[in-house]
Amino acid sequence: MLSQRYLSQQVDGASLGFFRILLGIVMMTSHLRLLLSGWLSKLYDEPTFFFHYIESVTPPTLSVVYATHAALLVLAAAVTVGFKYRPAIVVYAVLFCWSQLWDVTNYLNHYYLVALLSGLLCFIPAHRNYSFDASRHKLPTTVPRYCLLLIRFQIACVYFYAGLAKLNTDWLLHAQPLNIWLTARSEMPLIGPLMDERWFAFACSWGGFLFDSTIVFWLSLKKTRALAYAVVIIFHFYTWLLFDIGMFPFIMMASATIFFAADWPRKFRSGKVSVSAASVVGRKGLAAILCYCGFQIVFPLRHYLYPGDVLWNEDGMRYSWKVMVREKHGSVNYKLVSSKTRNKAVEISPRKYLTMRQEREMSGQPDLILQLAHKIREDYKSQGHRNVKIYCDAWISLNGRRRQRLIDPTVNLAKLDETLGPSTFVTNKPKVSPIHLEATK
Repeated sequence: MLSQRYLSQQVDGASLGFFRILLGIVMMTSHLRLLLSGWLSKLYDEPTFFFHYIESVTPPTLSVVYATHAALLVLAAAVTVGFKYRPAIVVYAVLFCWSQLWDVTNYLNHYYLVALLSGLLCFIPAHRNYSFDASRHKLPTTVPRYCLLLIRFQIACVYFYAGLAKLNTDWLLHAQPLNIWLTARSEMPLIGPLMDERWFAFACSWGGFLFDSTIVFWLSLKKTRALAYAVVIIFHFYTWLLFDIGMFPFIMMASATIFFAADWPRKFRSGKVSVSAASVVGRKGLAAILCYCGFQIVFPLRHYLYPGDVLWNEDGMRYSWKVMVREKHGSVNYKLVSSKTRNKAVEISPRKYLTMRQEREMSGQPDLILQLAHKIREDYKSQGHRNVKIYCDAWISLNGRRRQRLIDPTVNLAKLDETLGPSTFVTNKPKVSPIHLEATK
């Protein structure tokens, strides 16, 4: 098949090797920051309860947490320099994915991206250039074309769906939630006064939408690639400067280099190109590639199968590249009714179980509210309570709107099961428009 021959065609692997180095450096930095900052203790030692993806997967002891991230740091270094690349990247991918299952409240889009990229690199010979393995074993410097295309496709998905997520009235017609975030930074030196300007919030909103929606196109064209990458650097540096979004900007800066020509690093460091023995992607290989790409295209769209607005009910929110499109503030309290309370409601604060950070993350995510309700149910059952009923009093503000009930207060959460279906206990999104914060003058 033509598609199989095209995907199998050997191309220079220099850009793939450079991508491996940049991504490895970013991840080394990330793990080092976690080890030195004290965040691991805050995330995994202070809490007494953790929200799960898989009920049987819970965080290990704090010493194991630190050991895991120390191991991830060493493995990321091995991947960066290309030393024992294959075992290093496989173990890294497994350990990293395991560490991300410890608590749902720690989910970040860029962690999901790293999990995907490290998973892809397990099957891609990104160590054929600029690595210890290549210098020791005289590896060929070319790679099958699909190796580059898969990484480009994955990065393109991030940008495309991030742009699609911004195609809504809150972002484009009300400049929210950017207006909220920018106004909070009006004390910044030099550019602070701009943060209070209405036109600036709209300029940033439309600029972010146009950037995410079109940058892959400009990166893919040879004539505009260099300028587009300069815009990538400026855009992501700007977002890193203004917003607390961790390593995401640096991951995207590093990843965008994959759109350059396959041999572009050789312009700065020449070297001989040795062609690998030709091998056509088989039917199983082609099927695996198509299945992976199909999943990455369809899975972020699953929220369209659920009723209501994904920004409100969160159904299908994770793993869909909805980057920085909603701001939620609110409060959650539970009411317990049982035989011991003589059918009178007893209020239970989430702070009995959660840290302030966990409570803040949980308050806008109905599936986590349900998880904690189940934890409360089991705790009180163990104390001899019978006929336990759990109700929730949750009030949430979405993108600056007036607070509204998020959870139906008449629904007994103790009877509901955790499912992949729609959150039927969530109220409808408020129909009012979000506010716009006025300039402070």
